[in-house]
Amino acid sequence: MRTLLLIIVLLVTLSLLNGLTTGRSLPLADSYMMRARGVEAIYWNPASIHDNSVNFWVPGTNISIYIANNSFDIETYNRINGKYLTDRMKQDVLDQIDRRITITGEGHVGIFATTINNVGLASSISTYNRLSISKKYLQLILFGNAEDSYTFQDADNNLSSISFVDFTLAYGNIRVSDLFDDMPPIRLGVSGSLLAGIHHIQSREYNGSLTTGLDGLALEQAFKLRSGFAGTGFKSMIGIASEPFPNFHAGITLDNLFGFIHWGLIAEDRSFSFTADSIYVANIDQNLYTESIVTQSIGSYTTPLAPELRVGVMYNLNDIELSADWIQGTRKSVVTENKGRVAIGAQLHAAKHVPFQIGLAFGNRDYPWRISYGLGLKTRFGEFGMGFQSFKSILPGTKSQGLALSSYMSIRI
Repeated sequence: MRTLLLIIVLLVTLSLLNGLTTGRSLPLADSYMMRARGVEAIYWNPASIHDNSVNFWVPGTNISIYIANNSFDIETYNRINGKYLTDRMKQDVLDQIDRRITITGEGHVGIFATTINNVGLASSISTYNRLSISKKYLQLILFGNAEDSYTFQDADNNLSSISFVDFTLAYGNIRVSDLFDDMPPIRLGVSGSLLAGIHHIQSREYNGSLTTGLDGLALEQAFKLRSGFAGTGFKSMIGIASEPFPNFHAGITLDNLFGFIHWGLIAEDRSFSFTADSIYVANIDQNLYTESIVTQSIGSYTTPLAPELRVGVMYNLNDIELSADWIQGTRKSVVTENKGRVAIGAQLHAAKHVPFQIGLAFGNRDYPWRISYGLGLKTRFGEFGMGFQSFKSILPGTKSQGLALSSYMSIRI
């Protein structure tokens, strides 16, 4: 049990080492689209790139990284670590799982970003990782084969991981409302990103079964992993922003338009299979199973990046900014969710130049709710700050199902 949990955590942690974009959004639980200005707007809403000064990131200081799961907290691990598990303890562990264990990890590090008037240029390294394992596997480990047959589905057992570098050019503050009379001020922005793919791994065609009967135990497991290294691609974003009423801001973005990465340097399919038939306890030590691993080079292939819609609003109330974002992917992928989610955030100034942030993102089956906190320093020459995030717990601790950290620093000339 402990070994299985450690292996799962290690797999995702290692995948995070491929890379660590803007760290400003994490303290507000990603309720950030209408807050983004200057260099931040390059990735959040290019319509808001409008600044009369030169604004740029300090390289290597804009970082965000998290790892989380949808089932277990640290307290659960501590409670069962090194102890004999009674049937009640085993059932308590299973009751925390809703169909599958899902572990997600994401990391970004900003390489550089700058804006001059309405033009922005930026580059970042990003990685997205997801691992799902069926609850039935853990049930078998804890209680053995209590049923006559088990079927394992691809939807509950999958692995996906991708990392890439983007080189993004954006242009904003295109005033659409100037073309029409009696319209509230509306700004338009667009961006295009050249993508340099680092790696991609995706499980495919997974199927498995376990049956028991008079002929003994029969097991079959088969799946494929497709992997690619060194690719090229593209994606774009279009966004609009408006202030229809004083102090009230609203906007919409559509990201990953025409998005793809084409993997061409190394592309492989690995097929894994394990079958066993007519196994009894009396002859369990005999070679009654077959296993195979087949690696095959394939032609280059393309990973599409699903478009994602975001709607955001923000209201300024003296020294307090309140915001809400709704995010909806068109389909589930390694970089998007097909279930809509909502994030809300607030920023207030503890002192004149010291903003304090708090955010809350609501969750779903695979995306645990999370709460974020941040503190910064803002001056006429720039700003910097740090933030942290806790999953399914008000504060980071033994009740957390995940943790996240971020930092940011930008300079204005």
